[in-house]
Amino acid sequence: MTPAPTRPTPASDGEAQARKLTIEDLGQQHRDVFTRALFNVWSTPAAETTFSQILDGAPLSQSVQDVPGWIYPLDHPIRTQHLELCPGVLDRTRHSRSTFDLKVLKFDSRTAVYLYELDLDLGGHKDLVTWVAPANDTVFYQFYPDGKLPSLFIHKQYRDLEQYPNGAADIVGYWTEAQIFGGVVLFDRRKPRDCEPYEDLLDTQKKELLEFLLLELDIEGNINDGVLCPLPIYPDQKNLTRIDPGEPIYETGIYRDLWERKPLSDEDGDPRSHCASYNSLDYTSMTEFQKSKERCWARRVAIHERLEAKIDVEIEQEERAAASEQQGEAED
Repeated sequence: MTPAPTRPTPASDGEAQARKLTIEDLGQQHRDVFTRALFNVWSTPAAETTFSQILDGAPLSQSVQDVPGWIYPLDHPIRTQHLELCPGVLDRTRHSRSTFDLKVLKFDSRTAVYLYELDLDLGGHKDLVTWVAPANDTVFYQFYPDGKLPSLFIHKQYRDLEQYPNGAADIVGYWTEAQIFGGVVLFDRRKPRDCEPYEDLLDTQKKELLEFLLLELDIEGNINDGVLCPLPIYPDQKNLTRIDPGEPIYETGIYRDLWERKPLSDEDGDPRSHCASYNSLDYTSMTEFQKSKERCWARRVAIHERLEAKIDVEIEQEERAAASEQQGEAED
C-alpha cells in the first residue's frame, strides 16, 4: 500500500486551456526573440536528425542503442533495421522548417507533438511500429500488456501514457527534447530552494546556450559555420548540483508539469536497484552513487514496514472476528 502524501493540485482542464497562449500573444520584440531562438535550435544537427526521425516514422537504430536503461526488447527489429534516414526525409525536414507556421504552436505544446500527430511515416515503418513482443517475454508484458511500446520514440523516465494530455504524442515530445537538449528541461518550483536540482547547468553552459539562441541567422536561415553549437548539453563531473530522478516530484519540487512523472507505487520496481555499477554520466562521484543506493534501500525498507503493518492489522482483525464468533457460540 502506497502512502498518500500531499501533492500540488493541478489546474482544471478549463483553466489550463485558458493559459494556452500562442506566439501571436507576444509583443513584437519578444516574438522576434522567441522565433529566432526556436529556429536556431531547429537548425542544429541534433534537431534536424531528431525531427527527421519523427517524420520518417521510426527512430534510428543508433538512437535506440544510445538510450540508457532497459526499454526496447533485445529482439526488437528497431535495434538493427533502421540504420539511416530514408531518402528525402532530411530535405523534407528542412523544407518544413522554412515553411513552418509558428501560429499553430501553443506555449505548452511542442513541435515534436505537432509533427508526430501528422503521422506521415515517410519511411513506411509500420512493421517496426506495430511489432509485438514474443508471448514468453513475461517481463515486458508486465509493463506493456498489449505486447508493444506506446511509441518507439520513448524516454525511460517519461512514459506515463495514461495521464498525458496528448497521449503518445507527449511521450514523443519528451524523447525529442532529450535528443536535442541533452535532457528534459524542468523547473525548480520550490519555495524556498532547499535541495539540489536535477543536473543544474553551469553558468558557462547557460551563457553559451543563451548566446547561441540569440544569434542572427544568415540569409538562408542557417547558423553560421564558425559558431559553436552547445546542443545537446550532457552533464559531466563539473555539474555537481543534481537530484535523484527516483524521488517523487512532489517531494523534490523539480518538474515542469505535475503529470509528467508518476511516483513509484509500492508495487513498482525501483530503477536504482538495477544500476549495478557506478558511471560518471549519472553520478558525480562514487559517494553520490552510494547515496542513491541508500535511498533505494530506504524505500524498500519503508515498503516492507508498510506491508508488515498491513498484515498485522489483517491478523488482528481476523483474531477479533474469531474471538467474537467463539463468544457468540459460547453464549448460545
